[in-house]
Amino acid sequence: LFRSQKMRETNMPTNNPKSSEFNMKPISPLNLEDYYKEWKGEEHQVQRKGTITQKPLIHKDRKTLILSLILLLSALAGNSTIGIFFLTIDETAPLIRAAWRLLYLVIFMLPFAILDYRWNKHNMYVTLTPNSNCMKMILVASFGQCLCTSCNSTSIQYTSIAHSETIRFAFPIIPVILRALYGKTPSKLEKMAGLAIIVGGTILAFDNDFTTYKYVDLNNVGFFTRLIWGDLMAVFSGVGGVFFFTYYHKLIREMPIYLGTAYMSFASFIMVAIVSLIFGEANLGFNDEMGIFGGLAPKWLFIYILFTVITGFGAFVSAPQAAQQFGSGLVTMIMSINPIISIFLIKVLGWQGFPSALGTIGILLMLPGIMILSHLKGEEEQAENDLIPEIGDRTYSYYISQVDERS
Repeated sequence: LFRSQKMRETNMPTNNPKSSEFNMKPISPLNLEDYYKEWKGEEHQVQRKGTITQKPLIHKDRKTLILSLILLLSALAGNSTIGIFFLTIDETAPLIRAAWRLLYLVIFMLPFAILDYRWNKHNMYVTLTPNSNCMKMILVASFGQCLCTSCNSTSIQYTSIAHSETIRFAFPIIPVILRALYGKTPSKLEKMAGLAIIVGGTILAFDNDFTTYKYVDLNNVGFFTRLIWGDLMAVFSGVGGVFFFTYYHKLIREMPIYLGTAYMSFASFIMVAIVSLIFGEANLGFNDEMGIFGGLAPKWLFIYILFTVITGFGAFVSAPQAAQQFGSGLVTMIMSINPIISIFLIKVLGWQGFPSALGTIGILLMLPGIMILSHLKGEEEQAENDLIPEIGDRTYSYYISQVDERS
């Protein structure tokens, strides 16, 4: 099957019985990886476990390397400024500004999704029926994005950027805890990293000394109010991040990336809008304070366009491209320094000061653990991506279905 795909790409006749390429052995799922190795040649290597792993793309020239570094810096900028942008929009309720952020993200991704669909419509084998796998992935990833965005928007109202971003980016510990609860013993490295995050997070939770210059005055927030609505909301934002990243990566292996992102963002906007209407005293109008579509008002137009371009391009365009160039493990580990970037940015802007001595100790304990677990999680995602690679312009899962039918 893979040889026939290669023949189509090189315009070789596939119906010539005299051709040496035409005489193929019967294909079954048992020897599918062998055919894939033969078809790909030296671009892939086989691990001892027998799984196929793809090497990161090699930078053959300086121009490619520079472009890859620009994409990586863009991804860092996009992911480290989300909380700061939310902080500047302090005249509306947290749920409403979260809904506006997702609304603008849908508008931003729409042109990319249309182009993605036009380029891939003849090669997509995806159905979005209510019971289809893609629809389930979209709904679960949307729920994760809804939870992550809403809780992050709420968290910064009651705690500092240092607390909120550090706790939110500690989400790689959640899968480790869940696997341990289901009987899978974590590795020694995972145990050490998890212990560092837990100890550092506990120390950080008792830090109640903040220096604020603009927007929210955190010194007027009580300890338990800050702990519950600030730090705990950041934890829930991290839980949402686990659902979001896990199912988002599964989704974009089944359908074009920008089309899948647009579907997911639209579903997330609907979820946040419904929650805002029920609990956030919002309305369906264009009011620039309480309307679900109020973010489109001229008052917020510039800040939300800037917000969406920087964070949307960084998170959904630059980050996947950077992962292809450098590998998911390295990129996710680099992304884990986003809290440090956020802390320095908020200090440079003059809105909040550096954390206290107690808070700094907690953050410095958590950060190595976050980097280690982020790297391990990225390596797992890379292995999953490489086991289901794209062949030509069709997905590997489509070929699996064809092999199953023919066998």
